[in-house]
Amino acid sequence: LTSVFEKVAAITNIRDALKLTPLSPWAAYGIDRSLANHSHIRVDIRAPVEFRITGLKKEKLPAPEPVIFIQGSRVTPEAAKELMAFLIGKMREIKEVSLNIEDPDLTVFNSLVDQLISAGECGGFYGPANKGTKIRTIVVAENVKLEVLRVKRRKGGQTIPKVSELIVANATTLRVIGRVGLSEALVLNSTMHLERLSLMTFDLGFDASLSSIYDHLLEIARSGVTFKHLSYTSFVGFDPTDDVVQTFLDRCQVGSLRLTMMRGPYIPPQPDYMVGKVRRVNHVELGEVVEKPNIFNSLVTYESVFKKVFPNVQDIHYFQHW
Repeated sequence: LTSVFEKVAAITNIRDALKLTPLSPWAAYGIDRSLANHSHIRVDIRAPVEFRITGLKKEKLPAPEPVIFIQGSRVTPEAAKELMAFLIGKMREIKEVSLNIEDPDLTVFNSLVDQLISAGECGGFYGPANKGTKIRTIVVAENVKLEVLRVKRRKGGQTIPKVSELIVANATTLRVIGRVGLSEALVLNSTMHLERLSLMTFDLGFDASLSSIYDHLLEIARSGVTFKHLSYTSFVGFDPTDDVVQTFLDRCQVGSLRLTMMRGPYIPPQPDYMVGKVRRVNHVELGEVVEKPNIFNSLVTYESVFKKVFPNVQDIHYFQHW
């Protein structure tokens, strides 16, 4: 019976799972054990609701209403902090965190990430609605040892400092970092040897200059960090013939590339493409962002350039995003 409740807690949202705890001691034990064995925290802060539909009318709210989900359950900003403290206190080891931020106001987001970074004293969470008892929980974040950090954002031109702080706090354990901005990745250092790193330029804004992007790439290259796989998303095309790009790939010991771009790079005419070779890279994927699916991927026209720069790449894989 305990294993049944443990499995239920693993597949349902956290609020519904906690409502089952008063059913029996077996339910409470099974759910508690499920939480202890779970190692992934999901935080989803969506764009706030500004309007409410009443009948056939669309009415503007006096103040935007936050939309916050933790572990699949919608909570208020106050309850979000309590739930985060509860999860940190219950989970034996937190290895993975997924963060989605669509609200330009980072107040709630920052407070939740702070709980992952530092120790603190917080209130506990509740059981079923109107029946749960408040518990006091001392949260010591020694069990937060992230191996995987994934970030999604909606707003361009916004750097999120707390993401950098979370990376620094878990520098010795992180193996996968997903979709962080170039400015946030400047905290990477020589103690970090990642399996996968996903970088994007959206934090620099839609009109980020190529020189600004290259300054950030050089700073990351000088940091001493290494990563086997690089996913790179940018409005500006990724030019494999550029010295800065090649230095970045060499120093960071990149072995495979997945590039997503709004448009292909401008590559100045060069006789026989007499450029440096990056021999460590053996796998390349080129992705094009389009309004709707197209039969022809325009990045195919760059295949000969990429194969000259990366001589150990046999086949280039193409894909589209829309």
